[in-house]
Amino acid sequence: MKATEALTHRLFTALADQKSVDVFIDGIDFPLRARDATSSEGVLKITTDQFEWHVRESRLLALNWES
Repeated sequence: MKATEALTHRLFTALADQKSVDVFIDGIDFPLRARDATSSEGVLKITTDQFEWHVRESRLLALNWES
């Protein structure tokens, strides 16, 4: 499994257990507080409280959540 695929999988796993996950994206200067996420053809759709973000999975850098 590639690093990007592993990180995307961790995002979905974390969202299944948590209400939100901070998602760090290359090129965005602040974390996105994801409430939901889906993936299709290498593009993540990240839903926050205010917006829906569409970014390539390859731009996913890191995740942060409290357990």
